[in-house]
Amino acid sequence: MQTDAGASSDESAALRDWADGIAGRRGRAIAAVALGQRLAGILFAIWRDGTDYDATNVQGPLSSRRAA
Repeated sequence: MQTDAGASSDESAALRDWADGIAGRRGRAIAAVALGQRLAGILFAIWRDGTDYDATNVQGPLSSRRAA
């Protein structure tokens, strides 16, 4: 998967790891759609809140379950 022009490889590692995990479980096509939906949600939240994107603060939907 390609990274953003403005994002460093370290910043996009969380999203890449998340998408790679889905690709391993469900396949590459499903992972591509899931990543697109995830990015759409992030972009909508940025637009709605008027904030800047901070890739170091990306959390997966299951991150709270994994910590428990």
